[in-house]
Amino acid sequence: MLTATAAAAALIVAGLTGWYPYANLTPGRPAATLQPGASAEVEGVRYRLDRFVVATSLPAEDPKDPPVVGPAGSALVLVVVNQTVLDRSVRLDEHLCDMTLVDDDGANEWWVDSDYTTLAARPAGYGCADSDEAPLRYGVGQDTGFSFAVPADAVGHLSARLQVSHGPTLALRP
Repeated sequence: MLTATAAAAALIVAGLTGWYPYANLTPGRPAATLQPGASAEVEGVRYRLDRFVVATSLPAEDPKDPPVVGPAGSALVLVVVNQTVLDRSVRLDEHLCDMTLVDDDGANEWWVDSDYTTLAARPAGYGCADSDEAPLRYGVGQDTGFSFAVPADAVGHLSARLQVSHGPTLALRP
């Protein structure tokens, strides 16, 4: 009887020990919420939201080209985040991120639109990763730009989520 009780107690303790860390996680809850000009240090990286632009057109990558215009009934969004890797334990070649736009109630989600990302003027950094075009360096800020095409009726109801690989999610608001 004692052995069965001890085994049951051990199983309960093991279950609670494994469950406890997950119970304290809140999926979808951002590590920080930023508006333009605000910054936060999260897991060894300082993030600053530089721009959250919503417009019918964006300046073209080549200044000689006309502005980039989205499809009829759409708006273009450019979000620029400056990141400074402060902690040398952060692997620059694995520091990846992705951004999505969501509406107020989270019912609609938009992914980066590569057509506008390549046409619109934006920082060289894309996706937070270390690259030949925009190499990351410890202690040096780097701008990373993301662009989207969204329905015009979504304007005024948008926020962005920056998901860092193996790390936090940041909420970005215009």
